[in-house]
Amino acid sequence: MLRIAAVAAAWTLALGAWADLGPWHSRAFASPVSVAWTWPGGERGSMTLGGQGGVFTPAAPGTAVVVRCEGADASGQDAWESSWGVTNRGMRFEAGLPRESGTYWVAQRVGRIDRRIVAAFAVAGGRDREADARSFPPVTRHDSEKIRRYRSAYEPPAWQAFAPRWADAFPMSHGVRVADFCSHDGDRCLVVDPDVLDLFARIATELEGWGIPAHALRPISGYRSHDHNRSEGGAARSRHRYGDAIDFIVDADADGRMDDLDGDGDTDGNDLWRVALLVEDLQAGNASWRGGCGLYLSDTTIGSVHIDTRGHRARWGTGALDARWDRLARERGITDE
Repeated sequence: MLRIAAVAAAWTLALGAWADLGPWHSRAFASPVSVAWTWPGGERGSMTLGGQGGVFTPAAPGTAVVVRCEGADASGQDAWESSWGVTNRGMRFEAGLPRESGTYWVAQRVGRIDRRIVAAFAVAGGRDREADARSFPPVTRHDSEKIRRYRSAYEPPAWQAFAPRWADAFPMSHGVRVADFCSHDGDRCLVVDPDVLDLFARIATELEGWGIPAHALRPISGYRSHDHNRSEGGAARSRHRYGDAIDFIVDADADGRMDDLDGDGDTDGNDLWRVALLVEDLQAGNASWRGGCGLYLSDTTIGSVHIDTRGHRARWGTGALDARWDRLARERGITDE
């Protein structure tokens, strides 16, 4: 009896693990899939996938989800299942996400075995306030005037989400995968501001207009846990802690270094400045993208660009790049908010 019970327990664990496996790839999944979501407040997002992979996105409780199989070769790909028990048949899956915090998925099925998770939604839960008190310093009268003025931007984020490892290769937006945005110390909890993902995607689109391929825009840092941020020497109130920042390089040849964007045969601060001017214009034209832009010189990458959506304009740079921001502000009559 004990052996039977042990075997039954092992099968139960195996089946449970199978249910939480990541995407199953099969040649049966040939048609593109579109994923769209609408938050209760009206914010919308969407992404279209090819025959492989899935999308991962933060979501609010009760977010409306629509997944649709596109293309005429979709026969046999019309079975849908979800981790919260909603199933569907046909070209379209439509449901509301649960209101409890957790990571939920929608999968496409063919037959009894082949399955592909096409969308994962992280419904964020409340944060640990005691941990927040230790890792997010309170704003005091000793802080800079700007921090005191924008106190709400420096309060601990209201929620955090869990990112399963099987979703690491899933895109969160154009050019940003889960593994790119998660803290690099292995912490699977994250905070993410969708606005910074939208801004990053728009930068990629603009660079494509310059003839730079979309894959060239490579994120090197997104959200950072308290421990990771400290090990990197990050500021106590680094925007990476708040999930609204991305550091990146433009690296079309995949050599891990910033590309020569101005075509002068050298890679230096001038190439970073080209991207900086683009960010300046994009943030000025969209209030949701308003925030910081920083330029860093580096021995390993030549340099990198920081963007964030903190809600007020902030600019900085290494060495002479800092002076360029001051000159630009004078030329354009810009004052930091």
